[in-house]
Amino acid sequence: MMILLYGDGGHANALREIIEPYTITICGDEWKTSRHISDKIVIGVGLVREHQKRTVLFNGMKEMGYTFPNVIHKSAQIEDSAKLGVGVQIFANAVISSNVVIGDNCIINSGVIISHDCVLGDNVHAAPGAVLGGGVIIGSDTLLGIGCRILPGVKICKNSFIRIGENVIANI
Repeated sequence: MMILLYGDGGHANALREIIEPYTITICGDEWKTSRHISDKIVIGVGLVREHQKRTVLFNGMKEMGYTFPNVIHKSAQIEDSAKLGVGVQIFANAVISSNVVIGDNCIINSGVIISHDCVLGDNVHAAPGAVLGGGVIIGSDTLLGIGCRILPGVKICKNSFIRIGENVIANI
């Protein structure tokens, strides 16, 4: 199975470590003319500063007929009851607990802990070391900064940005 890897920066390099030797790297607008090589594509762009670009890329690629395999590091721990959308990327030492739901095109970076019964909308990026207590709900197109902590039961609305190291104790 050949997979196209879109991007050539740090995020793409981390993904390449997980999915090689089955990848061909493409950049720029090459994705618009590369579907004949493979219809499977992984978005290897983190875009922390311009998080919405991942959503635009995902939607454009989906319209062109691409499919998005989930990329899961071998050291990630995912409970059988967890439900993953498409194009989900889960990195080393992430923990996904029971009854968690993760939407499409999400990044669950290294060392992230998502406790039981959490729901993440589409296009959520949980940066390294983020910790979500049980029953947390994260709206779509949200970035959870490095090392942030979200208390159990908290709801975060869509298009939010949680800063590095922030402790979220109430709904946003």
